[in-house]
Amino acid sequence: MAGSPVGGAYAMALSGFIHQLMAAVIGGIASLIAWPQAWPLSLLCTLLAVGAMLCVVLAPRGKSI
Repeated sequence: MAGSPVGGAYAMALSGFIHQLMAAVIGGIASLIAWPQAWPLSLLCTLLAVGAMLCVVLAPRGKSI
């Protein structure tokens, strides 16, 4: 939150909103998988984890205060 262009509660609220939006999309996608096996859901979770890791690794570095 320190590198955010807006300060204080606005940055925290935006972060929380984005988190809830991502959770809703992931839940919707996971609920569409109606397979009797467990591997499609575990594959989806693994792909989401790899995607999140790539976002963190490839994100531009901000200057520290």
